[in-house]
Amino acid sequence: MRVTSTSFDTYNSNRSVTPIIVVKIVSDSYNVYITSHDVDITDTNGIFHQGLLIDCVVGSQTIEPEEAISEIGSASFQILDKGSGIYRNLEYHL
Repeated sequence: MRVTSTSFDTYNSNRSVTPIIVVKIVSDSYNVYITSHDVDITDTNGIFHQGLLIDCVVGSQTIEPEEAISEIGSASFQILDKGSGIYRNLEYHL
């Protein structure tokens, strides 16, 4: 049985819910997170760009729950990169 809180029930009963999307780019040294909203993420090697993800499209997803396997065929996303800050950050760290 799932136990929920009052705040969860209130939020969950809203007529429309906006998904929070997080794109994580993994490298040998750093993990770069680009999010659609402010999100609390704990990662000591993380570089965060919060609220800059505009759109994300993922297609051809295959899920095998029995084997704990998930595959994504393609993914694309759009970011708001004012002054090329994210681009320079990715170029430097990756």
